[in-house]
Amino acid sequence: MIKKEKKIKIINKISKLLLKYNSIYLINIFKINTININIFRKLCFEHNTEFFVVKNSLLNKSIDLILYNKNNFNKTDLSRFKTVLSQNTSLLVSNKENLPAKIISMYRKKINNFDSPVFKAAYVQDTFYIGVDKFNLLLKLKSKEELILDIVYSLKFMLNNILYTIIFSYNNLFLQILQSIIKK
Repeated sequence: MIKKEKKIKIINKISKLLLKYNSIYLINIFKINTININIFRKLCFEHNTEFFVVKNSLLNKSIDLILYNKNNFNKTDLSRFKTVLSQNTSLLVSNKENLPAKIISMYRKKINNFDSPVFKAAYVQDTFYIGVDKFNLLLKLKSKEELILDIVYSLKFMLNNILYTIIFSYNNLFLQILQSIIKK
């Protein structure tokens, strides 16, 4: 049994984590053995994603603390997570939108088990994704960096086309001028 003071510290720590990151994933790791959980932790570490096993009751109180603390007015109400707070719950948090989903996918491929860890819910880009069926949607979600790169590449392609068109037009004009000079 955890003492009340220690519980309060843990609740505060979880609340700070939930406020710090803009991508919060809840997963269930109950089917993963110790060796494989270490593989999963290593993947999280390598990708700057934090992973924590939490007690549902403490996570629930952390969500309430955020909700009722008037200083946290910028954070969305995370109480929708309460619907999945049963069985084993772990937190996977990152500031890259789809990175936790990619880590889960990498892990599943690495150990050749596509059922574990079980995705429960996520809060990404101001949207909740609740239920196992939403996991593939999160995998396809592009991060802000990926969207910016897509825009930059599209602009680069369009600019290249415009420049080639201008250069080709001026080359033709130059050739026509040269031909007219030669003819005279």
